[in-house]
Amino acid sequence: MKPLYRKTLLRFLPIVVNLERANQLSLLPDKDLVDLYLLIESYQVTKSPISLVIFTATREPY
Repeated sequence: MKPLYRKTLLRFLPIVVNLERANQLSLLPDKDLVDLYLLIESYQVTKSPISLVIFTATREPY
């Protein structure tokens, strides 16, 4: 990841995390939308994209 992208990501990531923690930003779909995904089994659901972003942003570069 280029330094400018990393700097921008690290600047806005705490805002997203704080909004999600305060329940002002829902990272999960509404119940009505969940009903549309009946074909997806629970074991097929992976981590949310925000979890992957947090993990990627906090990892030390090689």
